[in-house]
Amino acid sequence: MNHQIKQATQQDIEQILKICSSNLYQNNKEQSIQKLEDSGFLIAEYTLYQWQETISDKDSLTLVYKEKDDVVGYLNGFNIKKAEIVVQNNILSLPELTDINVEKIFYYRQIAKKPNTTNIGKDLVLTMINEISKRGYQTIVCKIIHAPIKNSISINFHTKLGFKCIAETYENNYLKGIYRFQY
Repeated sequence: MNHQIKQATQQDIEQILKICSSNLYQNNKEQSIQKLEDSGFLIAEYTLYQWQETISDKDSLTLVYKEKDDVVGYLNGFNIKKAEIVVQNNILSLPELTDINVEKIFYYRQIAKKPNTTNIGKDLVLTMINEISKRGYQTIVCKIIHAPIKNSISINFHTKLGFKCIAETYENNYLKGIYRFQY
């Protein structure tokens, strides 16, 4: 298959927005809980402006997985200092992270794919790990929903890649596991 993983550009935003929207929990509530838990979902939607800003920011990382010219998946993240204050407070206060320079903590925010697309997540995450290690990051953190609906597929996927749950936190009526990947 002819594919490539590269840094997203402004021209990719329309396709990224569609993928994000198709993976949002609120847009998939008609599906069974079991199907959502087994297929994965997102709870945070980025606006067009947020994507434009994130993709333009040289300190952020937004990767796209392309088959020919079609974006079939994406991943994004940034330095933890750019995350919302509640996210910073919940993550940076953890004992496992207090001895790490905040400049060296990468907050991995989202990964998503087109429906019925398979076997692209691992390549996206490994490319992210490689790229951010070149940028000097020492650890990666992400959050995965544990309740009221459990994002089982995401938990299993990240655990297989070496992420470990180091804490749980409540945010916006969701119990979220905080996962860490350390080099």
